[in-house]
Amino acid sequence: MVNIKKLILSYLAVTIICLTVSSYVGSAASNIQNVKESNVDQGFVQKMSQYVKLDSKKKRYYLSNQAVNILTQEELDQVLQIIKETNSILNRHQSEFIVNNGKFTYKHPDQGGMRISTINTKAYWDYDLFWWGHRFYFHTNLIRAIKSHPLYIAAGAAMTTGTINAILTSSGLPGWIANILVACGLFTLGTIVYTDRGRGVYVDAFHGTVRFKAYSA
Repeated sequence: MVNIKKLILSYLAVTIICLTVSSYVGSAASNIQNVKESNVDQGFVQKMSQYVKLDSKKKRYYLSNQAVNILTQEELDQVLQIIKETNSILNRHQSEFIVNNGKFTYKHPDQGGMRISTINTKAYWDYDLFWWGHRFYFHTNLIRAIKSHPLYIAAGAAMTTGTINAILTSSGLPGWIANILVACGLFTLGTIVYTDRGRGVYVDAFHGTVRFKAYSA
């Protein structure tokens, strides 16, 4: 039996938090560009990766000259938009990255030093940055925290972007990750939760689009 008092308090909390985070959610959504989602998936990434190169000195990705003669105009527009978004992120956080053997090395908040970008499945959460976007990892303990969160239980089908943001941040995720996931849509959180099989969940969030892919670790 659900406690009615807790439900009422939870809905009041949702209202207050929605007002607080709405500006952040709006900011994240405004950064999502209008790329045709139907063509941006892992198949697209696999095809384009051979043409996307890393400039280690400038810390930016670029498209090889060869791609212009092989890809369609639509493919060129899409891959260039995604690269633009990724380079924008790298430009804003240049001090946090170095390039080592063709990969980015960054300061991980839980490990306190520099490391080659790779997912640590023992961490509560972790991420990699690729030319096409972010790959997040959420430990099963984080998924459980989300599922048992009062706002998650109370909101149900009435889930809003503000509610999702509040659930994710209060469950231990930093705001910038929550903003990316919120911008992917209202069904993102439910998809992540139900994908977990007790080993955690990977989420690929493609830059320049609201498309994402969740799969069990």
